[in-house]
Order: sequence, then structure tokens, then C-alpha cells
Amino acid sequence: MRLFFNLLILLILILNFSCTIQGQKNNQNKGTNRENTFTWKKDSSLIEALFERYSGEQAGVSFVVIQDGEILAKKSYGYADLKNRIIATEHTNYRTASATKQFTAMAIMMLIHQKKISYSSKLTDIFDDFPEYGNKITVKHLLVHRSGLVDYMNLLEENRSDQILDPEVLSLMKSQDKTLFEPGSMYEYSNSGYAVLSEIISKVSGLPFAEYMRNNIFEPLGMMNTFVYEKGVTIPNRAYGYTKLGRSFRKTDQSTTSAVQGDGGIYTSVADYQKWAEALTNNQLIPSKEFEEALIAVYDNPVLNVQKYGHGWRIDYVNGIKKTHHSGHTKGFTNYTLRIPESGFCFAAFSNRNNEDAIIRIGNTIAALYSEGRLPVDASSFVESVFDKEGTDKAIERYKEIKEKGNYLLTENTLLLIGKKLLKAQKTTEAIKILTFNTEEFPASFESFYELANCYFNNNESDKASKMYKKARTLIPDVYRKVFEGSNGRIK
Repeated sequence: MRLFFNLLILLILILNFSCTIQGQKNNQNKGTNRENTFTWKKDSSLIEALFERYSGEQAGVSFVVIQDGEILAKKSYGYADLKNRIIATEHTNYRTASATKQFTAMAIMMLIHQKKISYSSKLTDIFDDFPEYGNKITVKHLLVHRSGLVDYMNLLEENRSDQILDPEVLSLMKSQDKTLFEPGSMYEYSNSGYAVLSEIISKVSGLPFAEYMRNNIFEPLGMMNTFVYEKGVTIPNRAYGYTKLGRSFRKTDQSTTSAVQGDGGIYTSVADYQKWAEALTNNQLIPSKEFEEALIAVYDNPVLNVQKYGHGWRIDYVNGIKKTHHSGHTKGFTNYTLRIPESGFCFAAFSNRNNEDAIIRIGNTIAALYSEGRLPVDASSFVESVFDKEGTDKAIERYKEIKEKGNYLLTENTLLLIGKKLLKAQKTTEAIKILTFNTEEFPASFESFYELANCYFNNNESDKASKMYKKARTLIPDVYRKVFEGSNGRIK
């Protein structure tokens, strides 16, 4: 059974991507039925219900909702600094992590607009001492994560304690003699690429990255509270990162990679992000036609099942509506920024909490609530908010109430997310309860049976675990089954 257990662990890594794609397909399919799509009059109490669980003496979150330039909602919860009891506000500066990439990409596009570089400029054109392999890597490849550069995080010494900076990332790339794949041939998310882009900005402009961003983007837009992290330089109104451990929080603010600027080093607030959103809408930095290119992926076809990435923005289509977004994950922080260009909608939420992916689900839910019925409203955020405040039983009750109303989208992930949370927190009995309920609601859900099997395995109930593993095995999607088939057609 242990061998089978290990096999399923490998499989679930593959299926994480599959479930995401399938969830998007489910959303698209169900969203086309307007009778099953939630429509509403803009009621702030719904947003309050989603965020209220962040209030009190805990690490915080700040968010803003904008449509057509109007601030529809803006609020902060919790603390920016628990030790010094500093409450989070709209001016609190959070480390944006990978949401920084939209700013770095804009700086590159501004330099291209000024004809100082081009999308076809190669690394060997910009850096005279870059190895020959850089002759195949263009600025465009870096922007859309198709460069093939080695991940600098994989090149760091195992016991390293000092922080790596962008120039050293560039040096590490220069010490390599090849890429992971032929540049341009495939997509692979690359923090190395965006660290190199920050060095390109410095080289081409003649200014340090932080100074260029301040002089050419932040100050012109009035973003006076936004900063690029520089070691030893004080960031005003700074939030410190935390990891939740049960009901307490442990400070986890920095890591060896937290000082890299181009891929994740910008600190900003929701008050300043409003100005950024306005600048993008009104094309204050580059002409609209040039910014539109930032929102076009390499394969920008809504029906193609490929990773879509523009210039610092991920791109999705739901019911034919383009959503441009980017999350930011780093030690102690989780952030989410989302724009729907055709409707002028923008959502941004910054939190000083580690792995707080709930704000991503909240952002997508709020976008749907403001879409006038064009986007499906996933019930996950509402059920999850009840769970965080009132526990498992109340979450199941809320799920049943929502199902009764019939105007939200319910998927296997609605309760599966909670089951995973409980399992991670080692609350096995509660996890079993909610996952058992989910298998009854979605009897074809491979992942629900798999997670339920894990619960029984952790609870030393081997017979039940074996039964659930076998059931999960029968539910492996056909598209992945062949991965584990031998020549005799049986799953190994």
C-alpha cells in the first residue's frame, strides 16, 4: 500500500494543474447559463462578509475595488506589525512579491517606447560579457517567461544566509553555458528572467533599478509611498510578514531571495495602487496601443489550453472575458492583483500572511459579483469565510444554504480547499467529516477521495485508507491514466 501511496503523491502533483484547468472549464460551462449565475445590486455587506475574518489582532490585509475609476470598496483589517501593534491601513506598504513583475515589465516597455532597446534585443547585445548562449535570448523571451534561463534559486548554496541581489543573479546567469530549453520554444515561469530585466533597466537607463522606478514611474504617478526594497533603506509604513501557526503568528519577513528587486522587490499600498490602476487605464506611461501588447500572450487564443502570459501579467479567459492578473507569494506575504480591461474593473489585495491564497479566491469572487452576471460566482470564498470564523459544521451548513438558493457556482473545490486546510492543520477528524461530505456531493472527484484516503492513512485507519485509495485510483482522469500504464494496459 505504501508504494501505491507514493504513486498517488506523484500523480497529485500532475493533477494540481489539471484541476485548475478543469475548474476553469467548469466555470466557463456553467457561467453561460445566466439562470445559474449570481447577479446583484452592489452591496458592500457581501464584501464585508468575505474579509471580516481578517479583523482583530492578527496579521492583516488591505484591499481596494475599482471600477471605471471609481473606488467601490477599500478597507484594511488586522495588523501591519503585530509586535508594535501597528494597525494596517490603506497606506500600509506590503511587499508585493511577484506582483512586482507588472512594474518591471512597464519600465522595459517605456525604454522600448524611447527606442533605447527593442523586444528583439538579445542579452549579448546588452551585456558584452554575456556568454554566447545569450545570443538566442531576447527581451521578449524574458518578459513572457520563454527564455529558458536557469532558476537562480537552484544555484544558491544550500546553507547560504546572506541575501542575493539582482547583480549577483545576472552574474550567476553569466556563469552558465546553456539554457533549460531552446529560447522561445516553451513557457517556464522565470524569476531569473525578471531579475535580469531589472539589470537591463539599470544598464540601458544608466540608473540603479530603484532610482529609475522612483524617477520615471512612482513619482510621476504620485505614488510617493511606493518603494523598491533596498537593504538598509527604511521603508515607511512597512508591513512585516507572518506565518499563521494555529491561532498565533510567527514573524517570517525575509529570506535569502527577498532582496531581489526585479522579480518581487517592490513595496506598495492599496492607496498607491489606485494611482497605478488609473495610470494603466488612462495610458499615462506609454500609448494605449503599446500597453495593449502587454496583455497579449504568445498564444492568445481563449480556447487553447496553454499557459497565457503577457508582460508582467497572467492572462485568462472566462466566458470570453479577458482577465489579466498576477499573484505575489513570498515568505510572509500573499498578494493578488486583477484587472478586467473591457469593464474597467480592478481589484488589489495585499496581505502580510504566508500562503494566504484565500485572497485570490476572494478577488475572483468580487470580480464576478461586479460583472453583471457575465462571470460565474464561485461559492468557495463565502463557504471558506464561514469556516474560518465558525468552523466545519457551519461551513457545511452554509454550503447547503447556497446550494438551496441555486445562484452560486458550486464545484468540488468549494469544500475540498477546506478539507486540505484541516488536513494540513492535522485536524483529521474534521477533515474526514468535510471530505466525506464532499465525496457524496461529487462522487467522481478523484482528489476528494485521494485526500480522504490521506486522512484515514494519517489516522492509522489502514483499511479505510486502502478503500479510499482504490476508489481514487478508479477515478484517475483518462488523460493521465496512460502515464501510469504499462505495455499490458494496466496501471503500474
